[in-house]
Amino acid sequence: MRTEFKMEKTVVHETKEYIFIQYLRVIALLLVLWDHIIPGVYYKMGVMPPASIVERYIIWPLAITNYFGAYAVDLFFLITGFLAMESVKKTGPISYLIKRGTRLVPGILFGYLLYIALHGGGVSSPLNDYLRINGSLWYVRVLMYFCVIFACCMPILKKSLPIGTFLCQLITILICQIQSASHGSIGAACCYIFYITMGMAIYVLNKQERYAFPTFIFLFIVSWYGMIHYTIAVYNPERMETGNSFGVSAAYAILTFLVFLFANERLKKSRVAEVISNYSYGMYVHHMPLFSLVLPAVGTYALPLRVTCYVTAGITILLTFFASYIELRWVDAPCNKFVKILLRRLQNGKI
Repeated sequence: MRTEFKMEKTVVHETKEYIFIQYLRVIALLLVLWDHIIPGVYYKMGVMPPASIVERYIIWPLAITNYFGAYAVDLFFLITGFLAMESVKKTGPISYLIKRGTRLVPGILFGYLLYIALHGGGVSSPLNDYLRINGSLWYVRVLMYFCVIFACCMPILKKSLPIGTFLCQLITILICQIQSASHGSIGAACCYIFYITMGMAIYVLNKQERYAFPTFIFLFIVSWYGMIHYTIAVYNPERMETGNSFGVSAAYAILTFLVFLFANERLKKSRVAEVISNYSYGMYVHHMPLFSLVLPAVGTYALPLRVTCYVTAGITILLTFFASYIELRWVDAPCNKFVKILLRRLQNGKI
């Protein structure tokens, strides 16, 4: 008698890994460093970098503004919105705020203490000086406002991602309508949330559920309206006379994000991209204060101006990478352990 054994196939549902996010973070970080450390500063000093060919044949013809700075930050915003939607099924509003708060705030505090330690005194108001020098913090401020709005909308997002996204857009529009356009106001920061909701809309498209594409088109139009009406026409009036290049940079960022998203399955894991991606937030937060300290220190050696610029850039990048390494290992790691304990107690009803 012949016995046959029938093997059943076991279907394993794995969480989709978004490798493309790491590559986009690397691209965005390198372009931010480029914008803040090389052309934006050195051209004012009368030094033309060898890569000035990039400006002549890429930046000018493509109407890219801020030496890729706006394009890079838009990529970061899109990544934030996309990953925020991924967290909806994994966490709740309070847990989300705790996780994001312990991710954003400790890095800034560490950067401030590092700036004081390296400065060596001589500043009457070190906090104001740090906030003035570190122009990157406006981006963190936008993220903090978004986290509050997103947490408020999370109960709706758990039931319907499109409706929850639209609610985030409506709340942001309401805030921008109520708040003035003055520099430093809540409205001036919240207006950039529309770039983040664009990332949320792309996530809805990527889910490929029923009516995903028409829903994406609707959410895209609402986010684009907010971007044009509040961040470009109001807060960047000079761009209205030059072909609206701030909006062009945003369009390039959206296209880049979509290309990398659809190519995710073809991308290979890269240890280098993973490491730089992990350090991207720290390097974004720390590079400007460190640059402000390195430049005058190098300038005391009376080197040729061109040599001074490139030595400053090299030292700044190395110090920024090292500072990010220290933050990730000695600041973020303990904070993550604390968050895990806190969330465990929160889920057990002890907090």
